[in-house]
Amino acid sequence: MASLSTRRRSGRVECPERATGGSESKGHLDIAPGVHAADDGIVVLVHVVYILSCASGALYIGETADLDRRLEQHQDGSACSFTASRRPVTLVYAEAHATRAAALKRERQLKRWTRAKKEALIAGDLQLLKQL
Repeated sequence: MASLSTRRRSGRVECPERATGGSESKGHLDIAPGVHAADDGIVVLVHVVYILSCASGALYIGETADLDRRLEQHQDGSACSFTASRRPVTLVYAEAHATRAAALKRERQLKRWTRAKKEALIAGDLQLLKQL
């Protein structure tokens, strides 16, 4: 599958599969509107599947090519009516995909999961995730 696990750190998405092994190149992709440049200079469009935790305790799953812009929209209430009435929201999980089709497929998969399985994914508990 084309998905890459990600961790948000100071505006960057870490993509371990893109690392070239050198000490300077860590395989990081800058989060910019729509286009992301890897450390090796190759320009890549990254689609992100994300999970938000809402103030009401609900979880929201979405997909975007510009995570920072989309999070701002969720916070100001212009993204969708679901999160607009449940603000503030907090990003609890993000995962990068090479294509939009792959990201949408993963988004649909996650939306069908039980809450317990989503929480195991967020916590990074792979053993519990496999059991559920």
